[in-house]
Amino acid sequence: MNLDVLIAVILIFGAACYLLLGGRLIASGREVGSVPIGLVFALMAVWVIGGAVELLSTSFAVFSLGRTGHFVATSLLPVAAYVCFREYTGDKSPVHTIIMLMLIPLVTISLAATNAYHEFMWLSPFENAEGDFLTRPTAWGPWFLFVHAPYSYLVITAAMFSLLMHSSGVAPAHRRGLFLLTAACLGPLAATVAYDFGLG
Repeated sequence: MNLDVLIAVILIFGAACYLLLGGRLIASGREVGSVPIGLVFALMAVWVIGGAVELLSTSFAVFSLGRTGHFVATSLLPVAAYVCFREYTGDKSPVHTIIMLMLIPLVTISLAATNAYHEFMWLSPFENAEGDFLTRPTAWGPWFLFVHAPYSYLVITAAMFSLLMHSSGVAPAHRRGLFLLTAACLGPLAATVAYDFGLG
């Protein structure tokens, strides 16, 4: 078993865990914020399984499917986190705000799905000299660099700040969970920034 297969197996297991946890939270729906948090976990499952598909793909079509799944989740996750965190603090996001926040993610998903025709998201080549698909592009395209990445980081940062800014308005019993939820975002956010800048 080579390293790519081992990593893919770990990613598939992680995606299954995220999906089960998200499904359980969505199905229960009892606590405030459990459905949005469940949606965040379900999107994380799509993100992680997209990486596994990229690693295991033997055809460009399958590789593109994994890459598109990756960008579906990374595009929608900041908005889902924003809505989720606001609901967790007792603030509902108006429907028109959610629609406005979704415009750039929807364009990003469309561009990721059709990237082979325009390379706005990532640039060629899609494979190395040995014919292996590149799970991290050699260079990002203009839409990714100047729209998708800044927008996603801005929205997820706003989501995290919404948690911290409302900590005084949350019952003391729930503040610990609020701070833990904010802290839980820091590791994945740091890893994503490192990935985007070519580290690791």
